[in-house]
Amino acid sequence: MALSISEKVESTEGRGRSYLGLSSSKVYQNQNDSALFYVNVAKPIAAKGKLPRLVVGCIDQEAIVYAFDEQYDKCTKTCFEAIKKAKNIDKKATMRSTATLGFAFMKLQDFDRSNEYSQTAYNLAISHKDTGLVLSTLNVLSLNKKNTNQLEEAMELFEESLQLSRESGNILRESQTLFNMYNVLSKLGDKKKSVEYLNKSIELSKGNDTYTGTAINFHALAFSYWELGQLNKAAVAADSAIEYAILSNNFEVLSATCSNRGNIAGEQKDYYTAWACMTAAFTYQDSMNITQLNDFADQAETDFKEEARLIQDSLKNEQQELELENKDKINKERLASRDRLIWIFVGAIVLFLIAGYFILKSNRLIKSQNALVNSQKEEIQLQHSEIRDSIDYAQRIQAAMINKRSEWDKLGSHFIFFRPKDVVSGDFYWAHNKGDLSIWVVADCTGHGVPGAFMSMLGFGFLNEIVIERDCSDAAETLNLLRSKIIAALGEKGENQARDGMDVSICVWNRKTNEMQYAGANNPLWIIRHKSSEAPTSVKRITTTENSALQLLEIEPDKMPVGFVDGNNKPFTNKTIQLFSGDTIVQLTDGYADQFGGPNGKKLKYAPMKRALIEMQSLQFDQQYEVLAQNFSNWRGDLEQVDDVCVVAVKVS
Repeated sequence: MALSISEKVESTEGRGRSYLGLSSSKVYQNQNDSALFYVNVAKPIAAKGKLPRLVVGCIDQEAIVYAFDEQYDKCTKTCFEAIKKAKNIDKKATMRSTATLGFAFMKLQDFDRSNEYSQTAYNLAISHKDTGLVLSTLNVLSLNKKNTNQLEEAMELFEESLQLSRESGNILRESQTLFNMYNVLSKLGDKKKSVEYLNKSIELSKGNDTYTGTAINFHALAFSYWELGQLNKAAVAADSAIEYAILSNNFEVLSATCSNRGNIAGEQKDYYTAWACMTAAFTYQDSMNITQLNDFADQAETDFKEEARLIQDSLKNEQQELELENKDKINKERLASRDRLIWIFVGAIVLFLIAGYFILKSNRLIKSQNALVNSQKEEIQLQHSEIRDSIDYAQRIQAAMINKRSEWDKLGSHFIFFRPKDVVSGDFYWAHNKGDLSIWVVADCTGHGVPGAFMSMLGFGFLNEIVIERDCSDAAETLNLLRSKIIAALGEKGENQARDGMDVSICVWNRKTNEMQYAGANNPLWIIRHKSSEAPTSVKRITTTENSALQLLEIEPDKMPVGFVDGNNKPFTNKTIQLFSGDTIVQLTDGYADQFGGPNGKKLKYAPMKRALIEMQSLQFDQQYEVLAQNFSNWRGDLEQVDDVCVVAVKVS
């Protein structure tokens, strides 16, 4: 609207400031490329109109765009350029760039320089009664105090900011200040009072429809209640955070709030809710991004059309000005002389302009096509990046669930060779200790990558419920219960029933008596021990080497998975094994042996793997891991990894 009016009344300054206003709105919509575009449209208008204050305003806005885009090197350089030009006007003209320098140096963690520039901008804003800039600089000064652990001083400045926000009716800044005060009070250890400030911030943000800010506030409130041990209140706050995150349509915040709710549910031993929330967190990072991308595409199309219209209008005006100038020039030349040679010269100029017009038109068409190709390329790269970020986030969730080092360290000497085919894995390992019993599992879920990872999350949640909640310590019964839950959870019909499930081996070791139960679903158990020691009756085959006094005993599993089996699910069987000091217990999935490689590109197979395990027993466990990893890499060579790999070995002391 402002731009249209400025065009009609032919106001150069109005046009320039309208474009700056468009740039500011694009910054707060997180569309920094468009914001920079409008600045570059405004700059020549300001220069042509010889409007020095508007020129400085353009450079100020350019610095702000760089700051929001986290290009702080360009931001500081542009600020100093603006200050240099503004010195020829008055101190007020330097105010905005000085404040931006304070913000940039805070982000660069150069708090001394940030304080210097922010204080200068604050003093100028006070003298010129610019309340908005006073609040901005005061916020930076307060955050600098907080970031350098000057917490009491930070609270004093935040109190000043809070009072000024209320006096000026700036509710958004008041809410942000209360949130910052909550952070300071949390660092001071006053949890109860910090929660009071956070609740005040929530009430203000709720009343202003700032859904993202409200979601972040509730997210922080849930964490505070969790720290105070008030899990029920934490759960309620986390539910509210999810509710406002959904309203905000901000999938990054939604994923974080779901993950937080899952952690709280885990503390409450509500494993179904924990699993559901963790799955939702991953899902919002992956599949729901399609909806977000469609919204972005629609918005991008609308913005593109609007920008194209504005550019077309601007170019039309410029073209009209040029045409008027050319007409005046031709008229003057006609009045100056009617000589034939002049007419020929004028004709040559006209021909040159026509040729230039067609060349320029051709160049613009080529540039337009190149811009379209680059835009499509950037969109594809963005989609690939967002999908990759989603998978990486899922990998962090899975790694957090798998890598419970405290439980594995209680087993004593052990190593875990774990190498997913993709970022996330269908193979997983799990351990739990209670009293004299150590229970651990190695599993291979149907598929790998994202489908396998979903199955592994099911396995984790159900093992926690069966072993920890139900206190089940019978290996075979654990597999029976796990199978029932997998079948019930998938609820599949028809041909998929025979495909979905997992191959599992589970060991329950009584460290006091050295007696161990083993139950397997398609996954065997290997025990490496001295040849002179007694072999269990359940041993199916024995592997030896000529140069070693050790042998590898293989105990076969039940030939069925943890899943649906032709409508006839037989119970799993327990095998009891007496362990001896020096025994090495090995559990594994089929990924290592099934890897293609070597000189002929064939599978590695189990026999060479067994011999290698026997021969490396003279090494320390960390060295055994390195040898196992090196052998796998050497065998695979340049070929692609075909499956997830997991090998777990535990030493009996």
